[in-house]
Amino acid sequence: MIMKYLEKASAFVMKYYLILIPMYVATVIPALFVGSSSSDGVSQMMGSLGSLDYLAGNPEAAVKMIMPMAFSMIGFASAGGFIAFILKFIAFPATCGMINKGIDTGSADLSDFTPSLSQNIKKYLFYWLGTIVVGIIAAIAIAILFIILGLLAGALKQVGVILMILAMIAMVIAGIAVAVLLSFWFPSMVIDDLSVMDGLKKSVNFALANFWTILSVNIVVMILSALVAGIVGAIVGRIPILGVLIVQIIPTISNILLLVFYFMFYKEKENQTVVE
Repeated sequence: MIMKYLEKASAFVMKYYLILIPMYVATVIPALFVGSSSSDGVSQMMGSLGSLDYLAGNPEAAVKMIMPMAFSMIGFASAGGFIAFILKFIAFPATCGMINKGIDTGSADLSDFTPSLSQNIKKYLFYWLGTIVVGIIAAIAIAILFIILGLLAGALKQVGVILMILAMIAMVIAGIAVAVLLSFWFPSMVIDDLSVMDGLKKSVNFALANFWTILSVNIVVMILSALVAGIVGAIVGRIPILGVLIVQIIPTISNILLLVFYFMFYKEKENQTVVE
């Protein structure tokens, strides 16, 4: 059954491959930006190795030389993150709209980008704000839990350490579960034109009813994506610019594949519910 869903999603992506472009651009431009700045920083550091003896005997000179490079790399990385955020903020809601239209009408291309963006950008803004609220609540809960575990570790010694390790494992599992439960949050808002709170409730209820199928598909796509990315990266990863352009195709395809699965699976199950 899992392969059936992946085959249908893959067929959709191959048929409407042009809708990959916005998310690919949103992925590859920040990667190029950060990658080039990191390479420049590394080159500068490598160039300073010739004066290593001098720097070893003059720590102040070493700090003066290394700190600007480090801050420059951090600045470029921050700028790359900001660019990634802006591009994704535009590409993601538009792509979701194009996927939704393609499934409903059997037609989707880049001409649908602007209408899809205008229809879904407001929903995405509320969805994004909702994810921030959920993230803050989760962070507070984790912080409180770690404080309690820290006190227990100090009081119970070895038993406390074991409890902390078990709690960390439990948090990883809980994080995966929450990701599954929230995976249909924005798709449900797009498909059913729901508010952010109604979309959250719908996503949780829907994912709970289909938890293991959703988790299994995510695991399969993640493993396949990692394997392909590793192979492609080993072959072309070291080629300047071109390597980045090719390697970033893999996460783009895997992300779109999962999005298509979410939309198809949600529509299929909801239609079955209506018929019943």
